[in-house]
Amino acid sequence: MIDLSELFPSLPAPQGRYRPLAWVAEVLQEFSPVLLVLTDCAGGVLVADYVRPELAPPDTASFARELVRRVQLRRFATFPFPESAQPGTAFGLRLSCDTLGAILGGVCCPSPNKPLEVDKWLSVLETCGRLVWAIQEKEAEARRALARKEQFRQQCVTLEKAYAQLFEEVNREQENRLRQAQEYSSRLEREVEARSLALREAAEHAARQAEQLRLYSAALEQALIAHEQLTEAAEAASRAKSEFLANISHELRTPLTAILGHADLLSEHVSPGSVAAHSVEVIRRNGRHLLAIIDDLLDLAKAEAGRLTVELVPVAIEQLLEQVVELMEVRASEKGLPLLVDSQDLPPAVVTDPTRLKQILINLVGNAIKFTERGQVLIRARFRPESPQRGQLVLEVVDTGVGIAPEALQRLFRPFEQAHSSIARRFGGTGLGLAICKRLSELLGGRIEAESTPHVGSTFRVILPVDVEHEVPRQAESECRRPAELPRLQGRVLVVDDSPDNRLILQRFLELAGAEVVLATNGREAVEIILAQMKLLHPEESLASVPTEMRAGVDEYGTQVRGAIITAYALAGGEEVTLPQPHFDLILMDLQMPEMDGFTATQILRSKGCNTPIVALTACTTAEEREECLRRGFDGFMPKPVDRAQFLAEVARFLGSSQ
Repeated sequence: MIDLSELFPSLPAPQGRYRPLAWVAEVLQEFSPVLLVLTDCAGGVLVADYVRPELAPPDTASFARELVRRVQLRRFATFPFPESAQPGTAFGLRLSCDTLGAILGGVCCPSPNKPLEVDKWLSVLETCGRLVWAIQEKEAEARRALARKEQFRQQCVTLEKAYAQLFEEVNREQENRLRQAQEYSSRLEREVEARSLALREAAEHAARQAEQLRLYSAALEQALIAHEQLTEAAEAASRAKSEFLANISHELRTPLTAILGHADLLSEHVSPGSVAAHSVEVIRRNGRHLLAIIDDLLDLAKAEAGRLTVELVPVAIEQLLEQVVELMEVRASEKGLPLLVDSQDLPPAVVTDPTRLKQILINLVGNAIKFTERGQVLIRARFRPESPQRGQLVLEVVDTGVGIAPEALQRLFRPFEQAHSSIARRFGGTGLGLAICKRLSELLGGRIEAESTPHVGSTFRVILPVDVEHEVPRQAESECRRPAELPRLQGRVLVVDDSPDNRLILQRFLELAGAEVVLATNGREAVEIILAQMKLLHPEESLASVPTEMRAGVDEYGTQVRGAIITAYALAGGEEVTLPQPHFDLILMDLQMPEMDGFTATQILRSKGCNTPIVALTACTTAEEREECLRRGFDGFMPKPVDRAQFLAEVARFLGSSQ
């Protein structure tokens, strides 16, 4: 309870239970207060104090709103309440702004003989209202403080619980970390021990590996030495193989030159259709067959050594097919087989190697003719375009022969193999043709396939990627066509060859064509003959100008050859000598000869100023051999065995240019 005795000393302080507006009622007791209320400016009841509840209005809120409405128009208002019965008078006072517009009012029931004079109590009521409002604020603050205190207490309790929980969790976490640390320490100790053991084992293993590495290094060194020895042996074997092939080619082609040449000469002296003519043709046919086998062996060896090359040029496929038919038609006619060509939609020309492609077709057509007794042999050509400038050339050779069993197709393209041993016994052959066809097809960037049905026939298919050419190249003269007339020769030719049969046949070819021929059996004799006109001043210095590497082949010259004694090559004091030109328009020089080969003889002649044309006669037909001959002083290159027409045409080219 608030003591207001100092404010109102004439009024006794209210006693009993605290009521917020009780002391206001005591101040207004002479007006018989029934209800006192304190509202906010909106009419909301903040405090209501019933002094005489039996006379109070039933709806305090409605009374408060009416009170607020009337007081808002002016600072103080009185009005009868209720207006109909007038049991009392209502009053209201708008307090100052520091009370937030609060309104203090009430209902009084005055005595019958005493009117309600509230105006004189305005200052008292205003003071009371402010006090009541302040009390209300303080009470509200006290309640809010209690609420905050309770909230704070609740927060403290919550924090206490949270702290206890956090403390418990921290303890558990610390215990867990301590346990984990202990476990980690134990595990670390075990790992350290294990790693120490592993390091010891690794060190021992490294020592063993080092020892093994030392042994491996020693073994590798030995292996490298062995590899070098094997490489040298392989290179030596390759050189030996090349030399062997060169020698065997020379040894085979040299007698073939005589065989085919003499057969060619005999064919001009026998009656057509006679037994002798037939025998001559048999010799020529078998000689050409033997030559084809030699060529196959050399081509296979080159392919295995990676020395087989191709020359890509524009080729008219139609013309190439005509040449193949022209070459193979005689063999087909002998067996009564038609050799047909079916070509469609071919471009004017394609870029490939005509020599290798013709070699493939000749092998395939030859096989087809050999293994076909009845029916026909067909060459089919197609072009599969892939773009305007490129496509696939597909060539097929189809026969109606004995066919090939399915199990034999797998090994068909291996060297020296045929479909069955009975095939070799019945038809013969080396088994090289298809292997060479496969190598050549791959060398041209394509492939070869085979399809066959026993007793029905076979189809061999060559597929090559090619570029398209839209201009037809000039048609080359057919290889099998011999000129109608052999050329006539004028001039003197020196033929150098160690084979008497070859010398004889070349002499006959040349003399029948009108040339004069001189023969020499080796390079040494050729040098003697050509240098026979040399005038010697000091025989004792005969070898002064001969290169050291050449002296082994010429240091014993002191013999009389055809009336001339050859004993020296230089003048005294090393003065150079220009040889008088011997009366030879052409020298045909074999390369492989005893005593002195063709290379050495040519080098000696060129070193002494001999400029007579020298043409190499060799059994090797490679481009490398041709380049080697030209590099070492030869003017031409002629392979063995020689074809009579080609041989005379080559000779005429040089004799025609001689004086």
